[in-house]
Amino acid sequence: MSRLAAVVHLLVALAAWAWAQDTVWTRTFDTGRLDGLTQGTVDPFGDLVLCGTVYDDSTGGHLAIVVVKYASSGDTIWSRVYDTPANDHAGGLAVDSVGDIVVVGTFYSGDTMGALAIKYDRNGNPIWERQYLLSEYAANLVGAVTDDSLNIYACGYTFVGGDNDALLVKLERGGDTLWTRAYDLGATGSRYSTGWRSTGMGASYALGRPEKGRT
Repeated sequence: MSRLAAVVHLLVALAAWAWAQDTVWTRTFDTGRLDGLTQGTVDPFGDLVLCGTVYDDSTGGHLAIVVVKYASSGDTIWSRVYDTPANDHAGGLAVDSVGDIVVVGTFYSGDTMGALAIKYDRNGNPIWERQYLLSEYAANLVGAVTDDSLNIYACGYTFVGGDNDALLVKLERGGDTLWTRAYDLGATGSRYSTGWRSTGMGASYALGRPEKGRT
């Protein structure tokens, strides 16, 4: 069997397996605006936490962040909409070992673009929110993880001099910045940090890509 035929056979087998699985439940979440839930994870108690962005075309396209928590049965436990005068966009989320939820993203206000982080407890009560302006850089956070000490690592990119540089930020559990790093990997064009992996013991690894050939 050729390599291509083997790959096609595997894809067909996977599709058949997926088709054979029974759907346990489906849910529709509707705020009355244009809703999208784009990131999710399971917390230490087996509940599903999702976040995304809602778009209000009745106000000229205002953006807000939505966070929803479902029980494993599919019942809605709570939902929250983070809505400020700025445009707020969800990039990613993480849940720590005690069930607290951190959502990271971006806010836009006039000509200002900065990084955003919001922390909720497991019951959906806001703990803190932070906006981060990184000097002359426009910042966007797209992913996050937490470690065993409940520190938060967020990643994304900054816009610097016509290019995007990979951005890494470490926050302590109370939201204060411990350090920030922006990386120019040497490629012409844009560098993006798109995700995190954590060992849970103080070591973390950022994932991303350079885009060459842009000027």
